[in-house]
Amino acid sequence: MNKTDVAAITIKKSFNKKWWDSKRTLKVRGSGTGEALEEWKKQCPEDVAALKDPADVEKAEATCEKVRKTLKTALSKAGDDEHMVAGIKKMMKLIDEYEVELLNQKKAQTNKYAELNSNLQDVIDLTRQLRQALPQQANTIKDVRKRVEEYEEAADMVELLDESGKQKLLREITDDEGEIDKVDKAVSNMALAVKKADGKYREDVYTASKDAKFRPTLERYRKGTAEFDAEHSEVYDGVTELRRRLSTVKLIVEKGETVEGAIEELKKLETIMGSMEIAHFRETVEIMKERTPTIMEWSKNPSAMTDKNWERAALWEDDAKGAMDKVPTTTRTLENAKRDLQRYARKYGENTDVKRLLATITKLYNEAIADRGKMLKFSPPYRKQLESLLEKHHS
Repeated sequence: MNKTDVAAITIKKSFNKKWWDSKRTLKVRGSGTGEALEEWKKQCPEDVAALKDPADVEKAEATCEKVRKTLKTALSKAGDDEHMVAGIKKMMKLIDEYEVELLNQKKAQTNKYAELNSNLQDVIDLTRQLRQALPQQANTIKDVRKRVEEYEEAADMVELLDESGKQKLLREITDDEGEIDKVDKAVSNMALAVKKADGKYREDVYTASKDAKFRPTLERYRKGTAEFDAEHSEVYDGVTELRRRLSTVKLIVEKGETVEGAIEELKKLETIMGSMEIAHFRETVEIMKERTPTIMEWSKNPSAMTDKNWERAALWEDDAKGAMDKVPTTTRTLENAKRDLQRYARKYGENTDVKRLLATITKLYNEAIADRGKMLKFSPPYRKQLESLLEKHHS
């Protein structure tokens, strides 16, 4: 190594085994610097900002220390070789400067962590606050549902009501329609607030999912939003159910019940029973069956799973939980359907069109009950497999 070589030393040009082997003197042979510089090429990019992951910064710091240690060994061997000594010292100075950049990068990542943590916590706090308001709306749904059952009993004997009795009943129905509208507006605004916050921080969620330090906050975030979604959906589904039932009973009180009206209501019920929501259990079970072999394969060797695999596993767990969260609402839909089927069979069962619709809806009802049973049987062990797998990742 000569004076010109020393002056030309840079991280980009000089921190590699080929350069070192061509410039070092025989005195410093065996210091291990060449091999350490090969690791430097892999772990220490010229632009420190390229190290996005905190774990990569830590690897770069360890590599700096490893190269410095070998250079110290080389320095002890260099003796009075002025240019070799100067070259080694310059390389050590460049490492010092690089470590300052690493420290700045680590600080930036720490600040980013605090910001991400804060952003996710904002959503956690929002869902907690909104969940505290949901019971009030759920109680309104519960109270209105009780009154709707009374309205339906009264409508069943509407021919016995005089005009003033009908008008009183209609006023009560209209009042409860107003109550349902208020609940609808409240829970819709809640859902919009969560959706807006969730969308705003979606990139943060993706970042958090890749870093172990974020996992406790990320778990609270996912748990909070999932619980809000389940509780909100139950209230909102109640709004949809009661709005339909109020509309039906109101029509009967206003115009009287006829076989034609019964047919129209049965057609609506047929649509509901054939909806994606009712069929969701069957589709969910099929999806779970398709995914089970993959989950079993992952469980055999979790350490070989990629970040993408872990993300898929977490999403599958969310899907399974979401499906189970639909059980109470769908069960209520089925209970209402059973009640309606019995009522229309009792009053209009001899009518050919009613009889045909009753047969079709009863078939759909029985299929839905069977699918729900399969779901309740298949889901617990499936979710247990996923939870066990994800626990290994979190640990």
